[in-house]
Amino acid sequence: MSARQTLRCLASATGIPKTTLMRHLAAGVFRRATTRVKPKLTDVHMARRFAFALAHVERAFGTLPQYLKLL
Repeated sequence: MSARQTLRCLASATGIPKTTLMRHLAAGVFRRATTRVKPKLTDVHMARRFAFALAHVERAFGTLPQYLKLL
């Protein structure tokens, strides 16, 4: 059934009223399902992301008043 994208489509495809489907959904008889394909990180991309993160890390801290802004 490719028409299962919305409750309205599911209702028309199965012949079950939309309100009945909504009640069963709220009662937990069935649940919404979403699929999301996460893109895979290649080794090159992962190394580039790691290098970017390292470039933005401050390794040495100076004196504390440098980092405090007094009002």
